[in-house]
Amino acid sequence: MMNLGQKTGQKLEIGFVYFAIFSIFSLTLVQRGTEFEENIDVFHIFIPFSLLYLFIALSVLCFLVLCALRGMRHIQLDSICLMLALWIVLQLVDSLRLGRFNELLGAVGMAGIALVSYVIGRNTVCSKKQLVILVEFFLVAICFQTIAESLMGSISFFGDPYYYKHDLIIPIGASNYIATKIVPLFFLAFIADDIKERKIVIAAVFLVALVLTKSRNGILCFVLVSALYFIINKKITSVKKILIVACTSALVLFLLQDGLFHDLTLVYSSSSSTVDGRFDLWSQYVDAISEHLFFGQGMARVNGFISSHNVVLDVLLRGGMVGLAIVFTGIAVFFQFTAGNNGAVYAYKWFFVAEMLISMAEITFFTTTNDITFFFILGLAVSSSCHRNEFPNG
Repeated sequence: MMNLGQKTGQKLEIGFVYFAIFSIFSLTLVQRGTEFEENIDVFHIFIPFSLLYLFIALSVLCFLVLCALRGMRHIQLDSICLMLALWIVLQLVDSLRLGRFNELLGAVGMAGIALVSYVIGRNTVCSKKQLVILVEFFLVAICFQTIAESLMGSISFFGDPYYYKHDLIIPIGASNYIATKIVPLFFLAFIADDIKERKIVIAAVFLVALVLTKSRNGILCFVLVSALYFIINKKITSVKKILIVACTSALVLFLLQDGLFHDLTLVYSSSSSTVDGRFDLWSQYVDAISEHLFFGQGMARVNGFISSHNVVLDVLLRGGMVGLAIVFTGIAVFFQFTAGNNGAVYAYKWFFVAEMLISMAEITFFTTTNDITFFFILGLAVSSSCHRNEFPNG
């Protein structure tokens, strides 16, 4: 560990350095040659190679530093690490079994980066105050980039929703992908933060950015998770009132947008091309899954597929029933580790719920940025649960 200063006595964990560097890279770096690179108007830097390779190098480097600082014998591992390791083995088996050796690096790289990110988070001791700083920086930066891109883009917010959303691109991704990032992060930051005034500012910035994405699933996920939060907590405190106002405002602003009310009424109807296309895609996935139902087809087959926008189908295609069993076991272990609702652990759970819900209709998992964010925070959640006595207030 490295000391921030003798006066404060605080410790700067390698996990904070890892996530801070990852955040900066995600917010600024763009691989040259990507489909929508010309649509990005906010500050960015082009690199000539995949971000996956950069993040693999960063993750491995930080892990080695962690081992040097802690010592290998003191690195905390658990059954979630085992589940992630089994997923890596499954990807290796699939690639070798199907003879797709050229896909080994991608398969192991994507799965390995999730494991390393989790281990780094699992070995980071994080108070609730530190968590808020870490998450709110990333969240607010994405929101401000989204607002700036909407203002700088060539397509007006009140113009055609299809062309607007395809023009709203920031380094981290396009409009719907932005929503998949900021919705779970918002619930984590909002619930963990104890300062009411800061909650209001965060909610306002988040709300503006979410509406600007025009992401139907993002807004619906925000509304559903907020409603679930109110139902479970029962009492309407001042914190929940802020969420109610934000939630209601998001719906009202969304429905008042020119043409979007019509879009919203059609999006789940039989005449919607979006829904028809999604059902056709899911049908193709079901056919592909049935070919190798038990072990799946690994990353190789997926590279020739458009994402299903559904995490269950994605897992089944990559890992089959064995992969799905690994995932469900990991989820059960996570909730066992984080039993109880005190401190930051409660906020982590709502991050998890929002992430799972939005992944049922959008592209989230098996993307580099999302997997690092999710599994690092998952590791922080388990670590926080194990160190509750050190931080009685979270």
